[in-house]
Order: sequence, then C-alpha cells, then structure tokens
Amino acid sequence: MEALYVGIDVSKEWLDVGVWLGAEGWRVRNHATAVAELVERLRAASPRAVGLEASGGLETLAASELHAAGLAVAGVNPRQVREFARCLGRMGKTDRLDAVVLAQFAQASHSNGRLAPMRLAAEAEAELKALVVRRRQLIGMLVAESNRRERAPKVVRKSSVQSIKGLKRALAEVEEPIKAALSSAPAQNAKARLLEAVPGVGPQLTVTLGSVRNFVCEQLVVNGCLTQQSPTATA
Repeated sequence: MEALYVGIDVSKEWLDVGVWLGAEGWRVRNHATAVAELVERLRAASPRAVGLEASGGLETLAASELHAAGLAVAGVNPRQVREFARCLGRMGKTDRLDAVVLAQFAQASHSNGRLAPMRLAAEAEAELKALVVRRRQLIGMLVAESNRRERAPKVVRKSSVQSIKGLKRALAEVEEPIKAALSSAPAQNAKARLLEAVPGVGPQLTVTLGSVRNFVCEQLVVNGCLTQQSPTATA
C-alpha cells in the first residue's frame, strides 16, 4: 500500500483537504467539532505527513489538534507551494485542487528529508497537549452554556450571558500559549526549501527560483512527480 500524504488549504471558515496519492479531496469547517472529526478520519488513514498551509494564524486550531493527535504536521509557505504548482503545470485555482497540490508538495519534500514537521521539547509537548485538552473542555462548556441561554427564562438569562463572556475570555487565554507553542516549532520558511525538496537540486544553488524553474521541472519529470494526470478533487 502506497504511503498517503495530506494537504490542507486553510481559510477562515473552511479547511480544504487533499490526499496524494489518489487525488481525493473534501471540505470541512474550520471549527472545533469539524476539526475533531477530521483528526479522527486522518488518524484512521495514517498519512505519512500532513502539509498545512501557513495562513496567518487561521491554521492554529487544525495544527494543534493534528499535532496533539500524533500526526506529523508541517506548516508550509503558500508561496513555495504556488511555485511548486507552477512547475507541475497546475495553473487552475480552486481550494480543493490547492489542497491536493499541498499534499503532493508534502510528499516530494518528505521523501527527500526536507519537510519540517512540528517538533517540541518534551516539556513543551506535554504543555501543548494539556492546553489542547483544556481548549476542548472550554469549547464544550461554551456550546452547552450557549444552548442553555437560548432556552433560559429571562430571570436567569443575564447570568448565562456572563458565564459565556467568562468562558470566551478563558478560551482566549488558552489560545495564546497554543499559538506561541506552534510558532516555536520548526517551519519551512526559506524559499530555497522548495528547491531542496526536489531530487537533484541541492542547497548549493543560489540563483533565483525563476531562473532554474525549467531545471526543477525537468527533475520533477525525471523523478516521477509528473507521471500522473493532474488530480481533480472530488466532493
């Protein structure tokens, strides 16, 4: 059975998920309940690595939950992925297609030891997992209290509103150290990592990406990265 790689394209409301090999794709909301379901689905699939688009903090929920579940998650630079897609001739622009390209980028990078999954020191790892658990608890309490407020008699509604405000404050306080922990993990920030992810292209290359694009694409063809048709993600 071939190793699976997953790419996740991130927006405020949605996570578009793509799988390579196979070109499978689907969409889930970028909300706690949907992300929890996504984590279980991906744990069952046991992907070799997950490439998660770095998106100004919108990826925090998915990244922390996937990492806490023991999946190999790497934040990737969208610009690198766009260059990679250009080399592959994937000029179409849809979120689901982007997710499959992200998955292919993760496969190419991981296969050559150039993907940088998040890794934390043991103490920081334990703290992150505890924070993720606490966030789940707070979200559960917030949902429950919000539901109670909808049904509550007027005489107790004010109390419910105050409880919701307090839970939101507590949730924000938990989110900050989660973001800090994720930002301390390694990420692929250098543009040269895109070149290094391709077999035959080493870090000694210092010319611009544009001037070596043809060579990079040749390497992709030679090493089998273009042997399949352009994937079309399915709903």
